[in-house]
Amino acid sequence: MLDVLSAQAQRGTGVIAVLHDLTQAARIADHIILMRGGAVFASGTPAVVLTRETLGEVYGVECMVETGAYGVVAVRVTGRV
Repeated sequence: MLDVLSAQAQRGTGVIAVLHDLTQAARIADHIILMRGGAVFASGTPAVVLTRETLGEVYGVECMVETGAYGVVAVRVTGRV
């Protein structure tokens, strides 16, 4: 389904998706909005929004955020704060 949405976006269709898998969101999204308590906490590209600091503050977790090939961000939770 994400591949279909991504293809639609590449054709110029606006796509909004709510995802809880941050690695998948980073793989397909040009822009991510990270919410906390019903309000926008951070907004921008996956590399800007999905950092150890922001994810730790929003979700109370320790994590590793790695940027791989082609700039794709991968998030791996390693523990709780």
